[in-house]
Amino acid sequence: MFKAYACVPGEQAIEITKDEVPERLSDGKSQLWVDISSPIEEHEEFLKDKMHLHPLAVEDLSHPRMLPKVEDYDDSIFLILHDIILLDKEGEERLKTYELYLFIGKNFIVTARRHRIRAVDAYHGEISTLTHLFTRGAEAVAHAILRRMIDSYFPMMDRIEAKLDAEEEQIFDSPSTKDLQRIFSLRKDIVKLRSIATQQLDVINRVALGEFEILTPHGLLLARDLYDHLYRLSEKAAGFRELTMGLLDAYLSQASNRMNEVMKVLTVIATIMLPLSIVVGYYGMNFKFIPGLDHPYGWLYTLIGMTVVIVGMLSYFRYKKWL
Repeated sequence: MFKAYACVPGEQAIEITKDEVPERLSDGKSQLWVDISSPIEEHEEFLKDKMHLHPLAVEDLSHPRMLPKVEDYDDSIFLILHDIILLDKEGEERLKTYELYLFIGKNFIVTARRHRIRAVDAYHGEISTLTHLFTRGAEAVAHAILRRMIDSYFPMMDRIEAKLDAEEEQIFDSPSTKDLQRIFSLRKDIVKLRSIATQQLDVINRVALGEFEILTPHGLLLARDLYDHLYRLSEKAAGFRELTMGLLDAYLSQASNRMNEVMKVLTVIATIMLPLSIVVGYYGMNFKFIPGLDHPYGWLYTLIGMTVVIVGMLSYFRYKKWL
């Protein structure tokens, strides 16, 4: 899919065709936004020949799973950032990232993606919004898209936080091996989230520090705004990582406590059974003369004696606070 919008100062933004893009790009007045979605490969020649984007940057569009980065190509900068979402996979939400490729020039931006990115789709057809953004330059459109994409991370972070709280309650209530599996899954997602957030923070930091001359002073202010939001995200992800480590420690502690309780019960049972086994073993021997063997109530006295031993031992254990 190919969509393009252009705006001349003082006029309303309009949607233009692919053939109109080169003319608008070179007229010196128009601000442009070009958005390309899968299949990206169909538009690579157009980006190189008609929009004069650097071949090395365009080549990166055909390589999925690229890490966040920013490159300077004199007349434009090329960024790779990641949209982060939670997908329902087999009844469990798992973290997924999609690349957003972004070219920013003096009077244009180009966005490219292989998957649906809601922050980009939200501005399609929004003529009045695009008109307002274009009055501050094409870089303002890039800022609006990236700001919406970053802001969409925070509701996802709230859902992860709710999961961590639920796991904490479950661990202190009745921990199980399934809890451990969920904690490891959450930890894996959080580590990935923090890694992506930190890498994107480094990318935006380079932009905000004025490393690239293509951006205007207003563009640097917009980049600093993105940096602030990403910094909050990175710090929150770091906090979640500490929480998962605490949950693992709590699970291991609870599991150890349960094991100790089980061992204590088994030890008490074994200790109680020891004297009873001696009595039963003694009366089970094939001796002719055993006290109470021929007494009509010998069996009853034996049972009473064994019961007294059990009660006495339990009382002693409770007195020593072993139970």
